[in-house]
Amino acid sequence: MIELLITAMVIAILSGATASIINYQRHRLRTDDSVRRATLQKLVDVVETYRTTENLYPLDPNSDGNPEDDPVINTYLVDVWPNNEPAGAIYTYWVDAARRTIGITVNASDNRDYKYRTAWGQIRECDSSAVPSDNLCP
Repeated sequence: MIELLITAMVIAILSGATASIINYQRHRLRTDDSVRRATLQKLVDVVETYRTTENLYPLDPNSDGNPEDDPVINTYLVDVWPNNEPAGAIYTYWVDAARRTIGITVNASDNRDYKYRTAWGQIRECDSSAVPSDNLCP
């Protein structure tokens, strides 16, 4: 009887440990996505502050998806453009020729993207084909 009780306790401990490992990975992905979305919101706030002050959105002079090389944006964007924070995150910026419309995207962990577009005024979850220059969130 005692052996059966000990066996049941060992099985319970092992199943609990396995469940926590599996949930940890899922929790980590959700946490990374939350960080990406929060960082995207900060970028949106910085770019919108720039637009409010300068009356135009920041340039992307070399079209690399990063407006940080616009000479004025560093006044508003204190650090560097946050690519690879958290690991694997790629933030992409797009501005139209008139500097009146922008799009910013970041990849999420499950074949989705978070995307901001001035026409929407909010961050949306899109499938992985989202690009900052289109007005779609397919």
